Amino acid sequence: MPASQSEGPEPSPRISYVHPRRHPPAARPVPEPRPAPAGGGADLLRDAQAGDGSAMLQLGMRREGEAAFQEAIEWYLKAAEAGNPQGLTRIGSLLQAVGKLEEAEQVYREAEAAGDPSATTLLSYLRTSRTPSRENERQNRGGRQENDGLGRVRGFAWLGIALLAFGFFLVMAARPGSGTPECDGETMEPGDKCISLTGNRSSYTYEEVMERYEAKEEAWADGPPPQALIGYGLMAVSPVLFVAAVARYRQVKDAEG
Repeated sequence: MPASQSEGPEPSPRISYVHPRRHPPAARPVPEPRPAPAGGGADLLRDAQAGDGSAMLQLGMRREGEAAFQEAIEWYLKAAEAGNPQGLTRIGSLLQAVGKLEEAEQVYREAEAAGDPSATTLLSYLRTSRTPSRENERQNRGGRQENDGLGRVRGFAWLGIALLAFGFFLVMAARPGSGTPECDGETMEPGDKCISLTGNRSSYTYEEVMERYEAKEEAWADGPPPQALIGYGLMAVSPVLFVAAVARYRQVKDAEG
């Protein structure tokens, strides 16, 4: 980028890193020389073009300060190839600054292997800063799985209770009554009629109640009626659901351990 176009820092720099082994030095474009900045810039550029790795690193840092990040990376790569591993470390810092943590870690590893002690420090810091997020993600995932497991346990248990209660109701409703008919807590006698003044205001006689009792007894004489069989079936299924709930609960607790 010409000097006249770099008037200020770029708001969202685009940082890309190309591994030097994939692009040999001869295949990469060489940054065009800029006007020498004040304070020994000409000597620095001359030393860098002569192969001085420290000068290349300094030029890269100057380009980075001017927000010319791609040129800075080119000089950092040249410094690394000239034997100054701090160039790779600087590239890793740029990648980390824009959130490319995987690539930054890779470059830090290369700089560490090349002998830059600062890369070791930055690599350790990068790993430490990433560990809590991974741990939190693992804990959140485990918490969601635990909640799902306990939710299924409660579902099995409540379904078992509901089937047991409904089955018991069906069986009791199908069974014949015992004793004598009553009206408002008082025993009825043949010929009596009970009239309810609340609710639907229904009425029944002693004989009607006894006929219903006899009909239920005749139905049970040949075996339980269909209503009772359904009730028994529901009551038989409920223990299976209770066993499933207990088994699921144990799985959740084993997973926690």
